Amino acid sequence: MLECAYWAQDQVSFQRAEEKIKRTLHISIDDDTIRKAAGYIGKAVFEEDCRKADEAWTEFCKRPLVSEPKKKKGVLYIETDGSSVNTRIQDENGSTWRENKLAIFFSTDHVYKWKNKKGEICRKIEKKEYVSYLGSVSEFKKHVLAGAIRNGYGRCEKAVLLSDGAGWIASMNASSGL
Repeated sequence: MLECAYWAQDQVSFQRAEEKIKRTLHISIDDDTIRKAAGYIGKAVFEEDCRKADEAWTEFCKRPLVSEPKKKKGVLYIETDGSSVNTRIQDENGSTWRENKLAIFFSTDHVYKWKNKKGEICRKIEKKEYVSYLGSVSEFKKHVLAGAIRNGYGRCEKAVLLSDGAGWIASMNASSGL
């Protein structure tokens, strides 16, 4: 099942995954079975992510991290934004549009700097993590907090939240204490 899920996520369609598995692994698994295996594993991963996010949020609410001494030099950057996607599921108003929320985390200690042949400074983020959530802001902020903690929030000298100023991001930030 894990190999099916891997091939499914790496292809543009379940049909393409079926073809790749047959060509590479020399076994026949139909695209419906691959879809079911990928869905099963995806659901398990999502449920575990939600469990960890709830756990991080519960701990944070008991004892905010901002009071702990900073042990790590540098800056943790948290960038967040949203993007509307059309789904098949209608909400209570009949709309099928949802906002997918996305956050990326990286710190200054994972930014590689060099000068190119023209002497210009170039940068590359060598370690970053993404969190994506299609749902409420109140649940998304738990995933953001869990990702921030995994990437050094509460240990870094400074944390910077970058956004386009959308109201839901500002309210998430204000209500979470990030």
